[in-house]
Amino acid sequence: MKIFIGIDFSECSINAAQCIVAMMKNKKCEIWLAHCYSEFIDLKEFKEEYKLKKEEIEPKYFEKLRNIKNELSLLLSGDEKKNISFYTELLHGYAEDMLSKRINELNPDLAVMGSPLAKNSITELMGSIISDLLQKVTVPVLAIPPNKSIQLCSLNNIMFLTDYKSTDFSSLHRLLEMMTYESVSVHCIHFCNSHIDKYDEMRRANQQIYCDETYQNHRFYCKIILSDDMIKSINEVINKNNIQLIALTKVKRNLISKLLHPDISKKLLFNAQIPIIIFNE
Repeated sequence: MKIFIGIDFSECSINAAQCIVAMMKNKKCEIWLAHCYSEFIDLKEFKEEYKLKKEEIEPKYFEKLRNIKNELSLLLSGDEKKNISFYTELLHGYAEDMLSKRINELNPDLAVMGSPLAKNSITELMGSIISDLLQKVTVPVLAIPPNKSIQLCSLNNIMFLTDYKSTDFSSLHRLLEMMTYESVSVHCIHFCNSHIDKYDEMRRANQQIYCDETYQNHRFYCKIILSDDMIKSINEVINKNNIQLIALTKVKRNLISKLLHPDISKKLLFNAQIPIIIFNE
């Protein structure tokens, strides 16, 4: 398995990398740590050195990446270190462009980004970068908020948002392939904002049967929830079932559809307190 992690040296991105290492420590995995910078460097970091040239800046960034790699290696035992190979690289340019370009070149099984929650300009920037990745890459994107209590190494309950499309079944299969656990509970939730018709119920029943027969090591709870406030209802499901990860498929839509039905994935990126993995249709 190959995982790409965007590193901006913030506590948020380092926490995301630590979560992934803990999750994958018992599985053969390549972890790529990548930092992207442009001419607009962090003046607070370099202060009087803001006039440094590119060839003078890059060694500093490479050193910081190596330090993070070494810190992550310390989280692994002797046998676990044999499972994970770390790679570091520096990208020059705008993060919105260079990260997606490198991800498409590398074609990892998963791209990971830290997702800050505080409402400020940095949050909006990170949210826009993650949203941009979702538009430009085909691999699943995992956004991890800066919550020290997050333990992806011991997932028990996952919420999978579904519209009963064929792409949802593909996303679910890819999700379970990534799991390093013998058994998890998956809550497959379909939201309706008006009424539940017989066709929704038929598709729910068929999904329950398919999942029970196909993934016998896991437990599935396929439900339909009537709600006109999806974010509120999602949070209620999270709290009631101790959900630790949200998964969904991002659907490609035309402009009219985007205007009439705002993308739920972007709302979740700014509101969720737990990791979100988004698959592209």
